[in-house]
Amino acid sequence: MPNTKLVCFGFDQTIVNGHFHSAMMGRRIKPNDENPGVQVLQQDGTFKNMHTGKDVPNNGGASLQTTTELLDSPDGLKNSKEVADTIRYAIDNGHKVAITSFTLYPEVVLPTLQKLGLEDKYIQQICIVGGFPDHNTPDNSPDGKEQHIAAAIQHFNNQGAGLTRIDAMLVDDTTNNLDKAPPGTTNVAVPKYQNLTPTYFETIKSFVSKALSTTMEKPTVEKLPLELEAMVSILERKSLSKPISFSGSHKVTSSSLSSLIQTDVSPFAPMTPKKLGLDKGNVTTYPEKPGNIYIKFDNPTDMQAACINLERILGSNTFRIANQENTIQIYSSIQAIMEVTPPVVTPASLAIDKGALHTYPEKPGNVYLVFKTAGEMQAAQRNLNQVFGEKAFRVAAQENTIQIYREIQNLLGVPTPDITPTSLGLNKGKPEAFANRPGNIYLVFKTAEDMQAACNNLSKVFGENSFRMASNANTIQIYREVQNLIGVAPTLSSQVKATSTPADFGLDKGTLKKFNEYPGKFYMEFTSDAERDKAHQLLNKAFGEGASRIVSQTKTIEINDKVEKFLEKEPKKKSRSRM
Repeated sequence: MPNTKLVCFGFDQTIVNGHFHSAMMGRRIKPNDENPGVQVLQQDGTFKNMHTGKDVPNNGGASLQTTTELLDSPDGLKNSKEVADTIRYAIDNGHKVAITSFTLYPEVVLPTLQKLGLEDKYIQQICIVGGFPDHNTPDNSPDGKEQHIAAAIQHFNNQGAGLTRIDAMLVDDTTNNLDKAPPGTTNVAVPKYQNLTPTYFETIKSFVSKALSTTMEKPTVEKLPLELEAMVSILERKSLSKPISFSGSHKVTSSSLSSLIQTDVSPFAPMTPKKLGLDKGNVTTYPEKPGNIYIKFDNPTDMQAACINLERILGSNTFRIANQENTIQIYSSIQAIMEVTPPVVTPASLAIDKGALHTYPEKPGNVYLVFKTAGEMQAAQRNLNQVFGEKAFRVAAQENTIQIYREIQNLLGVPTPDITPTSLGLNKGKPEAFANRPGNIYLVFKTAEDMQAACNNLSKVFGENSFRMASNANTIQIYREVQNLIGVAPTLSSQVKATSTPADFGLDKGTLKKFNEYPGKFYMEFTSDAERDKAHQLLNKAFGEGASRIVSQTKTIEINDKVEKFLEKEPKKKSRSRM
């Protein structure tokens, strides 16, 4: 289709205010696929890694609940009406739209498009491209987002669009990505900050107007500046030695404040207190707020600069402005960066000692705290949310009552109930294994209601990462803790025998390692890429897809619990070094 155009929207800080990739990493959510390579959404609802040529496994990733929480927060939708209207305008005029994002959590894009209010007929026509480039360097990518754009072009050309790179516009918040666009292409820079009066959408609409698919109309005097801006190429911008500009940019009036705001900090790189401006403050606590950690700055300028850095890089939900002068309270993700540990938490420090433990016969296994007043309950809610997170409890239907889950129950010394497959509703599911997924175990339920009840119970007792919804009807995949509870063991492929040794899978060439920053995970480091690649292929073939993945550390793979359990059987296991 001649004259068809493609608009490639970035996602983080372009369609949403925050940086969802960084937020998910801060929550230690395991991505579905950490291998290099762009990931493109397929018609069956799965993603495919275009570098490895393999389907992306659905064994982790961002949950819908977590995504919804972010979308409902200040980090959520950015200029939602304008984005939705522009996408509709482009598609209605016969053009194409893609979301091109440096993210290992591309599954967050679809719920976001739905949150924008886009109808299904539009969403089904949008190409979603996530993942990292094959060089695995999203930060200051040497070729910008060109691999993502190329994947989107290929996606639409497979449908007969006939697009070339000159037909594609990149709408993005990162100058490096825009600078790497080929000469002659048209691109739009988006302010990283929340933009209340955006005008750059007119440039996008001009690019995908109806006139482009026939003949260009002569612009009016009012439209002429927009038409000219749409035609200015990146090459011409560079030749003028001027930075890419945009309307509605966030302006900082104080030059001293501006110098403190980090402009080149990558959300993909390890964070340090200095990069975030936190080194300008002192860590402090207050006796009347046990369990809370604060940073107090010498002046409001240092505090404001740190807040801007934190909100832009880690998200607005990682801290709050405190009542004390020039002070912010920091939550767990920033505490980890600062390498500080909260004081000991007690029921009194959380104000939950003001509530009485209670159970109800019609809700066996549930534990509640009943408070005398709404004020006491709200104070306890705030404290619990800060220390344990909002998933550790819920407000119950009864007056001034919250239901508390295992972490808080343990703090209060509530005896652990007998957890059985029956108490969790797992007895209504039948354990199954599938030949094409060696090592995986599933529970198949007769009804969706039985499955949902089991999922709710598992989330409360073991957490939402103890299982996942499978593609088969009324089916969930269960992981190690749940497998142990119901007394089933993974059935590995015929290649893993009782007599198998690490050498059979190339593991004798590697050293088992753990890294302090990634507790609970196991890695194998090899002396060469060839040894690493051989073990990687053998493990995934024998133990199932996802048993091994190549990570950023040199000549290293991460192994899953099935491989680690196999290694535990070896009498002469290599020592684990910590880094």
